[in-house]
Amino acid sequence: AADTPGDGDGDGGDDGSGARIVKKDKTSWEKELDQRISDLLNYVIEHKWGWMERKQIKMLEKNTKKVSEGKFRCTVCSKLFKADVFVFKHIKNKHSDEIAKYIADQRLRTMFENYRRDRDRLTMRSFEDNDSGNNHMHSHNNARHLQHMSH
Repeated sequence: AADTPGDGDGDGGDDGSGARIVKKDKTSWEKELDQRISDLLNYVIEHKWGWMERKQIKMLEKNTKKVSEGKFRCTVCSKLFKADVFVFKHIKNKHSDEIAKYIADQRLRTMFENYRRDRDRLTMRSFEDNDSGNNHMHSHNNARHLQHMSH
């Protein structure tokens, strides 16, 4: 029988034409394409899941450290695993309290950041007495500004 590509002879280096296939490093174009595909997939994943799921994934990734090829460590308890997915499963099962703390902290940070960015947020100045001199002038200036805007 004639050798054909993928005939299972195990050498994998002959494409049937007698030429050898040589594996080379990726070109910058290939690397950039791979990165764009990866970014796009991550974008889809981030927008498919809700806020809590994204935070949980971030926590799992943050607490998984690649030690060497085929060795991943849980940074919460230093236990070693053969793949990152096993570390993720371990953290979910054994360190759920850490996940809950992380998500609670992220929720507080997000709420504070939303408050900080809110132009109409309440501040201590919002509750100060209007009779104090500085605020009275401020109120007067606001009234004049509103009059000017309505004309």
